[in-house]
Amino acid sequence: MRKYSQALIAIDRDGDDERGIALLREATTLDTGFAMAYRKLWAVLGNSGAPFTQVSAVTRHAYANRDRLPELERHLVDATYYEDLDYDPPRIISAYGSALERDPDNLVALNNLALIYNNQHQWPQAESLAVRATRLEISAPQYVNAVVAMVAQGNSADATALVEKLARSGPGQLAMARFLRVRLAGARLDYPAATAELDQLAQEQRAVRSWQKRIGDARAALAEVQGRLALAADIDRQAMALAEQRALPPTT
Repeated sequence: MRKYSQALIAIDRDGDDERGIALLREATTLDTGFAMAYRKLWAVLGNSGAPFTQVSAVTRHAYANRDRLPELERHLVDATYYEDLDYDPPRIISAYGSALERDPDNLVALNNLALIYNNQHQWPQAESLAVRATRLEISAPQYVNAVVAMVAQGNSADATALVEKLARSGPGQLAMARFLRVRLAGARLDYPAATAELDQLAQEQRAVRSWQKRIGDARAALAEVQGRLALAADIDRQAMALAEQRALPPTT
């Protein structure tokens, strides 16, 4: 539990996915049946661009040990299973809905259900859940989901205000705030501003490989929308090489 708690602080407060992954690995080594640690590892590995084989492996561990969990946490693990290994959107929504019936302020359920609704282009539902989550805790995922939903509905002023609130919340959230500014600039078709934010972010996060991967993906996307396909392909190749260098350890 100590390692798990430290991992949550590293990931959700400090934005340090690499340290969070290492701590969660330690937690699951100490307790090979620690279902919620496996579930959190699933989330952070997926967010940081880890190979699907690693992400799905920790999902299997979480699901295999779900009987050790209270009802609320079992609903969360069930949702993860139907997201990752047996994709079934109605079951995902049902599982997260059941979790919210038990705990209306559960941040995991609020965040992930908002993400599902964003993926389904149900923007008002996604925004409602994500904004509710931002009022409960300052953590990057909730802000990302809220901004995505707001931008999709043309609410750029509200999205900008939310990003600046995240930027002011502490140094651990500044990187994600910069990344969201890139999204906002792209939505305005202001590609020079988006590129400038990425350049600053790359400089600040040059030692963090998970961020360099995100930045590379964003640069490739910006190049594509401007018709610079050869540049986008070159950036993609660099991003793949960086992913190989990360060499995240396999999950047994």
